[in-house]
Amino acid sequence: MKKIIWLIAFIFNTVLFLNNAYCLGKLSNSVTINCSEKADSVLYDFNLDLDLIKVYSTFKDDACNFSTFFNFKNKELPWSVQFKTGNLSNYGVFSKLNSPVLSNTVSPFSTAETSCLSLKSSHADSAFSAPLSMFTQIEYSDKSKKIYRAGNQILMIYADLNKDYEHLPVYAMNNYADFMFKQSSLSFSVYTGLFPYYHKKQTSWFNEPYYSDNYSLDSLFQTAFSNKNFSSVFSAFIYTNPIAQIETAFKSENSFSIKNMLFNLSGFIIPGNKIFTSASKNYESQIQLKTNFQAKQILPHLSTGSTTFCKIDLYDREHYLKNSTGIKILKNNFQLNCSINTKLVFSKTDSNQYEILFTDFDVISKLQFILNFCTITLNSNIYCDFTKNYKSCNTTEKINAQIDFNFMDNNEKLKFSADTTVELKQYPDKQNKAKINSEFKAEYLLNSFYSFSFKILISSL
Repeated sequence: MKKIIWLIAFIFNTVLFLNNAYCLGKLSNSVTINCSEKADSVLYDFNLDLDLIKVYSTFKDDACNFSTFFNFKNKELPWSVQFKTGNLSNYGVFSKLNSPVLSNTVSPFSTAETSCLSLKSSHADSAFSAPLSMFTQIEYSDKSKKIYRAGNQILMIYADLNKDYEHLPVYAMNNYADFMFKQSSLSFSVYTGLFPYYHKKQTSWFNEPYYSDNYSLDSLFQTAFSNKNFSSVFSAFIYTNPIAQIETAFKSENSFSIKNMLFNLSGFIIPGNKIFTSASKNYESQIQLKTNFQAKQILPHLSTGSTTFCKIDLYDREHYLKNSTGIKILKNNFQLNCSINTKLVFSKTDSNQYEILFTDFDVISKLQFILNFCTITLNSNIYCDFTKNYKSCNTTEKINAQIDFNFMDNNEKLKFSADTTVELKQYPDKQNKAKINSEFKAEYLLNSFYSFSFKILISSL
């Protein structure tokens, strides 16, 4: 144990010395130690944030997450290099290829994603089942030229702790380029990789055929265009299923704006029988459409919006339609939201006729307000919101209150925050349920280098 402590101290001082040499004495470093206490366990965080290297570690009982980031970027050079390794959470285009369908969540003021996604990796924090990964990125950026950004990203997931059997590593690569014109931009992205799938035994004649452990070569091509009033992205998905067949899917997301009005239109289609994605998920042949219309400031401080999502099964078995329509009143530190959510299901019967089912009807109202009090040494905020959700079978009431205090004295700073949420669910035919969550956090910043924080979480049912 003593040797381990000395080794950690040696590595820490070596990294600190190299970082200071790289920065030529210009320090912008910080050390953060955080402790979160719950009823069943204690969570510890230790973060070292330097100009050149960042180290993140999270401990919980006998589990540990650890990651190291290396970032080299010089303002005088157009090139930058990133290297990350450890327990990483991977998302961005990685998640888009895993799940290509549109989000079926509807909100009156949602917007379409109209940009080319790239690979993203961050420290997994408290997700202790996160796989061990390695991420590298080389990027060229010069805003004075038409090709103002281009780069290459490589991701390797070489140990998946979620699997209780022998796993295969994941290899993925993303290349992207952004072109800038006077009032518009054009982006391209090509993401491809080798993604493992695992054997499946055939249990009966109508199941899918047997296949053994192997890799599928899957790709995603993205093209995005944007100007002042219009932005759009087109995505083409190409998958290789376990029986060596090529499967495709296509998605288009668009956004238009005219004065105070915004219109979003998105579509997704699987033209073949089905697709087998890079996350080993099956999606059958279908068409999805999603529209959103927003009118801002139609009256002083009043905005309205409506979102509709439609899923059409190309096998002609079941379709459904979801809608969310609402208004928002925003004035200074006061905000009121109210929305109505509905869902219709069209199901085909044995007599080849459609049966319409009115499955969901929700009314959601939310009231928020913020109070601020500020002096030379004290800055405080009080935030409160009340949400009431009327569903067809139950009613949910939720109250959330937050209080923040910041005390400042020269270079020293003390932060204190308290956050409490009370949730009550009422059922017509069974006992009501109540839930209370509280979080108290204190942080002390001694100077620009050292900071200490402590957090307590309290939950009760």
